[in-house]
Amino acid sequence: MKAIAYNIKPDEKESLVLANYKKHDITIIGNSLTADTLAFSNGKEALLVFNNDVLTAEMIAQLKLLGLKYIATSSFETGHLDLEAAGSAGMKIANVPWSEKAQT
Repeated sequence: MKAIAYNIKPDEKESLVLANYKKHDITIIGNSLTADTLAFSNGKEALLVFNNDVLTAEMIAQLKLLGLKYIATSSFETGHLDLEAAGSAGMKIANVPWSEKAQT
């Protein structure tokens, strides 16, 4: 699967690369997902974002046109994603489950 991960910090990059070694073709971007960086998603199937990456209905429509099918957020909250727009676009959404350990 071709995927793109936005907002990846340098210290996270190595872990992400090692975790997905030869499993997926992941493009790693240090910048946040914005209207200006959206084009890097062209031809990808999956998108990994963080809770500070806001995906509006307009952005989701553009991502759909670029070929995206899946959005994964590394947070348990999904308030930064327009879930209705993603559903209407036929995209699948995934998020991490809430954990008490994450709060400590």
